[in-house]
Parts: sequence; structure tokens; C-alpha cells
Amino acid sequence: MGDAKEVIPAACGPYIPERLIGQGGVAEVWQARDRRGNDVAVKIVNRAFSASQPEMNIGERFADEAQALTELQHPHIVRMLSWGEDPDRWWIAMPYIRGGSLSRTMSHLGDKRLNFTLAIRYTIQMCGALTYVHGCGIIHRDVKPANILISGEDPQHCYLTDFGIARLVTNPRLTTAKKAIGTPEYMSPEQARGQDVDGKADVYALACALYEMLVDHPPFWDGSPMEIASAHVHGKIPRITDNRAVNDGLLLLLLEALDKNPAQRPTAVQFAHALAPFLRRG
Repeated sequence: MGDAKEVIPAACGPYIPERLIGQGGVAEVWQARDRRGNDVAVKIVNRAFSASQPEMNIGERFADEAQALTELQHPHIVRMLSWGEDPDRWWIAMPYIRGGSLSRTMSHLGDKRLNFTLAIRYTIQMCGALTYVHGCGIIHRDVKPANILISGEDPQHCYLTDFGIARLVTNPRLTTAKKAIGTPEYMSPEQARGQDVDGKADVYALACALYEMLVDHPPFWDGSPMEIASAHVHGKIPRITDNRAVNDGLLLLLLEALDKNPAQRPTAVQFAHALAPFLRRG
């Protein structure tokens, strides 16, 4: 990113946007600098888009993300520096994570897979982050490699980010409409059906991400968003046969975490404990 034609937004409080580094359906993420010259990341949501998509409750979702991030303090979660709102937008400032996303890291590997030990390590770290947020009454609902950031200082350390569609268990107003919310490739069957979800949906999504780290693609990825979502509901998880590091024990654990029935899946802490024996230190 960083096209010369991009219109750089005005300052977000003390933060001066400089370079577009991410863009999604409802928000842009800019690399910015604070008054001391430190790099930060600023997520900006335009109110005009919110007004054009009233059914998405973007303003309420943004407020929930800010509220959730304010309260979260965990070594594997990107912390919030500050947030604010202007007449035409909302914004959140976070530390700039120089390593980029896990998704980008995997895309740069070409035909190579992510190192097995690193895949297990990242997944265990994300289990820790999810155990923490679930204990805070928060369900992320969009766990995926694009929302896992790799530390630039320590590439064995990762962070969970982007709580933009998180659901606060104590404040469920954003999920009253029975519609699927999330990313189809990592969407649990209950999410795909538009049902209420709990932390087991995040475990399912994380298992999809681990599957992708081991195979180069998630369990279901070929087809339209609707076809992919339907596969999560009705399809059989393809067996991993082309990665010799994946033994029967790990495959069984993956299948348990990808069970169609959330009651049969492990919790995040149980998933981490079960993965620990597979962690081989390099």
C-alpha cells in the first residue's frame, strides 16, 4: 500500500497518519506518528459508511471495540493507546507492530509452509489471549491470520488484534439480528447459521488458522463466501495428508477443535494444554 493518490486523513488527536497499511470493509488502518515521533497504528472508521450501512451498527460496534480494548491487558493482545471520535469518523490508536500480520508472513513463504514449531507456538499464544478475553466476557468472532500480528523484535511472539466485531457477553445488542458475522474461511458452523456464539466459536476459528499454518490454506476456502460458510456447516474437514509433521494425535486434536458441535470442542485453555506436547523447541 502507500499509493501516491491516497488522501492522507487529518490528525487523529495527537496522531498524524502517514501511510495506509490496511483496509477492510468498514475501516482503514494507517501507520502514524505521535508528537514524540513514535510509530503507532490508527484504525479509522468513516461515519459516512456507517450511515450508508445502518444495519451493521458500525458506530455501536466501534464503541464496543474501544470499550473492550480499554480494559484488556495481556502480553498477546495489542493494547489500545487511546481512542476518539470526530464529526465524520471514529478512531483507535494502538502500538505499531512492525512484523505485520501472520497472513502476510505466510503469503511471503510461497510454496513453503510455516515452521511447524512456530505454528504450534503461535496457536498456544493465541489460546492464552482467547482464554483471557473469554474470561473478560468478550468473544472475538473474527480470529484469523490477518488479525494475528507478529512482533518485529521477536518473531516468535504474536498478538491478537482487531476486536471490531467482538461481542461483549454482557452487552449483546450487536448480535440481536440473526445474521452471519465474521470471515467465511474461519467461521464456525454456529456463526455461519447466524446463531448466538460463545468462546468455542473463537476456538474453531483458531483451529482453522492452525490448519492453514500447517497446510497453506484453511479447511474450506474454495468457492463463494456462501459456499464456504455452508461447508463449515455441512462439510467434512479434509484430512491433512501432505505434512509429515502432522501425526494422528495432532490431527485428532484439530478435528476436536473443528467439531460442528461447539459443546464437543475444547475451550481455549484446554486446546493450549493439548497442543503443548507438540511444541518442539527449535
